[in-house]
Amino acid sequence: MKFDRQIVAIALVNGVQTIYSSDEDIAKYAKARGIAVTKLWELALPPAEQPSLPNMQPEGRVVRSDAAPEPGLSEAAGGENDEDGE
Repeated sequence: MKFDRQIVAIALVNGVQTIYSSDEDIAKYAKARGIAVTKLWELALPPAEQPSLPNMQPEGRVVRSDAAPEPGLSEAAGGENDEDGE
């Protein structure tokens, strides 16, 4: 319980408005000092599928709009073809 009070005291000093915890003692101390408590099981589940990220190519390379394309990459990979027709 000593650590629970320390966690809440640190949260108070740092101006925390909400503590995310499943610990009942932390919840009790936090609520007594006006800090909202959200239980971990109350949080929304993450999306089932990773959303696509902008500016990513299939190989995982980041495409910068100001960068020159790498020589030798095909059009499908985001670069220009080599001069020898690859």
